[in-house]
Amino acid sequence: LNGYLAKYDAFPDLKKTRDNCLLEFDYHKSAVAKLTSKPSKNPLSLPRAKEKLSVAKKEYETVNEEFKAKMEEVIGMKDEVFSPIFETVCKRLVQYNLEMSKMVAQSLSFATGGSNKGAQKSSGGGFGNLLKKNTKKTTTKKSNNPPRQLDIEWFYLDDKLEQKGPVSIQVLQKLSQKKQITQSTNIFGGDMEDWTPISQHADLKNFLF
Repeated sequence: LNGYLAKYDAFPDLKKTRDNCLLEFDYHKSAVAKLTSKPSKNPLSLPRAKEKLSVAKKEYETVNEEFKAKMEEVIGMKDEVFSPIFETVCKRLVQYNLEMSKMVAQSLSFATGGSNKGAQKSSGGGFGNLLKKNTKKTTTKKSNNPPRQLDIEWFYLDDKLEQKGPVSIQVLQKLSQKKQITQSTNIFGGDMEDWTPISQHADLKNFLF
């Protein structure tokens, strides 16, 4: 970017030089035209004027070509310079969104976890421990059939914040089982207006995790 700006900053001085050369060229061209229409008593005046005109013309053409080449170079660098900057800004915005989502999730987890710990401490030992021993844990199997509203094409951002997809809900389910996506993974699909973490979609979160 600094190199691009440096080349761009050279334009005013180069343009000023070109304009001065053009004025010099026009001046000598006018002088030759006058001497041609109304010859001078000095026979050397016209040849000298033509010589000066030739020098001025060469100087102008040289500076003008340099100016055009510099302009084409700067214009050609525009996409090369600004496209990566735009991409970097977008990635940082997405990363910032992910970090904020994680912070919110951690805050909520801390709040709910703190209250559960307090309840556990207040329950005491004795009967509570006996109840734990005699209580069997019941697990419910999740259905492999997704709800109709989830059976659509999905896009997601991987760990490198690169867009992946489209994939089916079944593929997302396999990715969650392999821990290749988490509840903080940003997804997009259906009538969503923006990328959002899976944790903000209750039906999708419950089906995948």
